[in-house]
Amino acid sequence: MPARSRSLTADLTEQITESVGGYLGGMVVLAFFNAVVSFILYTVLGLPFPALMAVVAFCLTIIRSSVRCCSGASPRWSPSSPAPCRR
Repeated sequence: MPARSRSLTADLTEQITESVGGYLGGMVVLAFFNAVVSFILYTVLGLPFPALMAVVAFCLTIIRSSVRCCSGASPRWSPSSPAPCRR
């Protein structure tokens, strides 16, 4: 890489890393609160295995968010709207 582009590339890399890190951190917080609410509801309703279901809810939230993030699809996309990705 040419020396004149190194600082720009380093700045862009840092911005991308911060942005993605913030998104992933938010995704984990969302999954955690989803698991807590699931645990509370399962416990209040007297359903079996509330801790296990909370872990399952956490994992499914992470997986769903990861697929949405990596697929490039917009959460508001519908068949009548234009395609979210132009390849």
